[in-house]
Amino acid sequence: MKTVVILMICIISFSGDLHAQDSAKIQKTNPIIYVEAGLGYAQTKIGYIEAQAAANYQFNKNLITARSTVIFSLNQDQSQEHAILFGRRYINGERSLSYSLGASWNRVDIYNYSSFNVTKRNEIYLGLPFEVAITWFNERKEKANVLGYFPFGKPFALGGGAGFKILGNLSSHSYIAIGFVIGFGFYKHY
Repeated sequence: MKTVVILMICIISFSGDLHAQDSAKIQKTNPIIYVEAGLGYAQTKIGYIEAQAAANYQFNKNLITARSTVIFSLNQDQSQEHAILFGRRYINGERSLSYSLGASWNRVDIYNYSSFNVTKRNEIYLGLPFEVAITWFNERKEKANVLGYFPFGKPFALGGGAGFKILGNLSSHSYIAIGFVIGFGFYKHY
C-alpha cells in the first residue's frame, strides 16, 4: 500500500508535458471551471453502487477538485467521502486526461442484523483519494439551439461534457470504482 502511495505521488510530481493546449496561441477569455456528476460500480467491503459529484477548477495545467462520493449497498450500509484533490489535466482537441491525488474525510455506516435486533456502527476516518479521468467536450464554441435544430445568438464557451473516471480511496475502508460522468461548464480556453 505504501508503494502505491509513493508511486502516485511520483507520477503527479514528475509528469512531463503530454498533450496540452498551447497557451501562446490561445487568447484566454474564460476560466476553466466545470462541475461533474457520475454513477458507477465500486469494489469495496461496504457496497457496490457509487455516486459522485465534483467541482473542478484548472489553472495552467494544475487541477483542483472538490469531490463528494457515496457508496451504497442493498443492506443499507453506506460510505461517504468528502475530498479535496490536486493534480494535472492535459487538453488535446476535444478531450482531456486528468489525474489527481488528495486528502479526504470519510464516514461509514455499517448495519448488523441479528435476530430481532439491528445495530448501527459509525466510523469516521481520513483517507488518500485518487482519480483518473478522460472527458470529451466541444472543441469549438457553439451557438445555442432551440430543440437541438435551430441555432441562434453568438457562439459561447459554456457546454456539456461526458467521460469515464476511475476513482478510489486508500484508507481503513479502501475502495476503487469505475464510472460514467457527465458535466457542464467551461472545459477549455476558447
